[in-house]
This record gives sequence, C-alpha cells and structure tokens, in this order.
Amino acid sequence: MPPLLSLSDERIADEVRRAGERALDDLEWRRRVRMLSLDCFFVYLDGLLLTLASLHFTGALAQIALCSGLLMGNAGPFAFVSLVWAQENG
Repeated sequence: MPPLLSLSDERIADEVRRAGERALDDLEWRRRVRMLSLDCFFVYLDGLLLTLASLHFTGALAQIALCSGLLMGNAGPFAFVSLVWAQENG
C-alpha cells in the first residue's frame, strides 16, 4: 500500500523550521506575559503600601497618599495591560 502523504525533503525542512519559529515566538510571548504580570503585581503592591502608609500621615498629605495609593492599586495594572494591548495591536 503506498503512503497516503509523501512530502519532499525541502517541505519537511520548511515545516520543521516553522515549528521552531513558532516555539520561539511562544517562549517570547510567555516571557512578556510573565514580565507584565510582575509589573502589574508590583504596581498594585506599591499602591496598597501607599494606601496603608497614608494611615500614618496627617492633613493633606494623608489624603494625597490615600488617593494616589487607590489609583495605583486599581488603575495601575489596567494601564499596563492597555499599554501592552496597544503595542500588540498596532
């Protein structure tokens, strides 16, 4: 019985090369997602720490620290994600 699909050596080499390129792209994407996740986490953590630190301040400084901490904690990760989305989509 003859083989169902016969490929030339050039086609096989091309497919292997493309598979290697896809694997490298996947690794690069995973690295970028990991770095973005760490950036988002640390911005959130900084906002949380600033919010908690505002409890020890008095006057206008306490209000500024509280609002800044809440903004960093809630909007910071969203800003990072939207920045990466804009870079990826042109």
